[in-house]
Amino acid sequence: MNRKSAFLCALVLCSLGFAVGQCPQGTVRTQTAYGSYCAPGTSHENAPGAQAGLSPVTKTEPPELAALRTIADSGDSEAQNEMGVRYAKGIGVQEDDSEAALWFSKAAEKGQAKAQFNLGIYYRNGYGGLKRDEIEAGRWFRAAALQGNAAAQYYLGSMYESGDGVQKNEAEALRWYRKASVQGYEQARSKLMEASVAAFNRKLGIHEGQSQAVVKLILQQNGI
Repeated sequence: MNRKSAFLCALVLCSLGFAVGQCPQGTVRTQTAYGSYCAPGTSHENAPGAQAGLSPVTKTEPPELAALRTIADSGDSEAQNEMGVRYAKGIGVQEDDSEAALWFSKAAEKGQAKAQFNLGIYYRNGYGGLKRDEIEAGRWFRAAALQGNAAAQYYLGSMYESGDGVQKNEAEALRWYRKASVQGYEQARSKLMEASVAAFNRKLGIHEGQSQAVVKLILQQNGI
């Protein structure tokens, strides 16, 4: 657009009653060497859904991310969780734990298991401005674990083992570790191995803190 065209454009807009700094719907103010004018486009403030409290799409956002955001804004829980992951890791967007927590919450409330696990992690660690809350973390881990999420099953088991957010219960911890282990969750398998060794030692009468000499004697007495 040449200088004359820009001037005429501005003149026409003034005749239509648009004040300086305002543009008609479907256009965005563009700054040039000759001044500013309204060109086809979408501003951040007037983006689709912005007035409805949805996530606005910016002109600089990559098409793939913009498409994902649109799907997430429509209520798709998978897309909402993915948006949370993008913000949590800074993939295509500036890392923002508060925004991640918002997206995880939206998806978790819809029953999305991965988002429920992610939200549990955020509550357990106090990420994204959320108050650290072991009980709330346990609630979301359980919701995801009941849907078969192996990571959530492991974390719920660890909470029962330590007694954080739930009443300490070794049997319940092992139950959730077994569920996660069946799905190939390595950390859960390690916990089960540790539990088996501990149970075997207790059966033999070996306890933590005993000297090596005592342990060796107990093993010899049991033919080991």
